[in-house]
Amino acid sequence: MPESTPFAGRLRKGLVRIDAEGSEGQDAQARGEPRRGLERPLARLETGGESALFRLQLTGGRPSCTMGKTRCRWKPPGSAAS
Repeated sequence: MPESTPFAGRLRKGLVRIDAEGSEGQDAQARGEPRRGLERPLARLETGGESALFRLQLTGGRPSCTMGKTRCRWKPPGSAAS
């Protein structure tokens, strides 16, 4: 199995690919948001922070929600009230 690239490395590769596209016209303006979307988590990782502020994932069919290092209470819509 090939070794996977660390998350920060994948973010840097994404920034390089965006920068390689050039900076002319409306396409360059449209690349601003995706670029900032890669810069923010990379900056958090480089300062020792979490890679994601909010994460929702399904684990074994059950939702798991975290904000930073804190696990959130989560009741999916339509679940029975207790």
